[in-house]
Amino acid sequence: MSITCRSARHCVRILGVASASAMVVLGLASSALACSISDFKAEAKCDREEGIIVVTDTDASGADAAITVLLKGENGVETQVGQQHVSGSATGTPVTFWEDWKPNTTYRIRVVVDKANLNKDIQPALMTPSDACEAPSPPLTPSVTPTPRPVPSRAVASASPTPSHSGQGMSTPSVAPSSVPPNLAETGANSNTVFITGVASALLLAGGAAIGFAVRRQDLARMVETERRHPRDEDRVRGAQEADSYVQTAREQSRTAAEDELERLRVCGLITEAEFERRIKRLRSSDI
Repeated sequence: MSITCRSARHCVRILGVASASAMVVLGLASSALACSISDFKAEAKCDREEGIIVVTDTDASGADAAITVLLKGENGVETQVGQQHVSGSATGTPVTFWEDWKPNTTYRIRVVVDKANLNKDIQPALMTPSDACEAPSPPLTPSVTPTPRPVPSRAVASASPTPSHSGQGMSTPSVAPSSVPPNLAETGANSNTVFITGVASALLLAGGAAIGFAVRRQDLARMVETERRHPRDEDRVRGAQEADSYVQTAREQSRTAAEDELERLRVCGLITEAEFERRIKRLRSSDI
């Protein structure tokens, strides 16, 4: 059967539209799988009194990345802090390195993604803050200032003169008043001993209660931190599974679009049956 010019133009038009569609699909798939060093960010933070280094992976393709943290020492000597694997996501997947970092210290973060042929450092290098991590100070116990109790003064009775009668006349002898100190010797019954003892006991009890509260607060903080780390591992596994599912769906869509394009080329007579079979076989054996 001969092909007229009109039918040939129609086939070429269909072929052009199909080629553009396939290129758009393949372009979107390749952009979705793209991975660059700009998808990774490192920060030095504090978890209460402990230092941590958090590396966040925002690679939407979910490719597995090996993160290595290296401490830069003097004379160019580097010490490896640790290495972990992470699968990124569009919202960002963090990975935490527990490192008791010192202020104004430089760390080199190496990122290796075999799938994207990426092996680079995060630029610029990570510089820790100028302030070290400090534990929160325990609550202060207000000091109690004892109020002195007034000591009642004791009245001293003065001796009154007694008139004496003599044969020559009546004379009034003067009696010198005895000088008695206003405060006699203090005993346990009339001094401030009981009040001072009570205040000292109250301060001792308040100090013991403050120490017990601080110890229980630290234990509770450790329990909360332990419980908080378990959901992080579960979220990381769930995010990796979702990323793998997205990648698999994108691959299937790309393969289907390419097979449809080859089918249109074969129908229009632009490729032979043998060439069609060869390309289909090569497409299905490829990694897309």
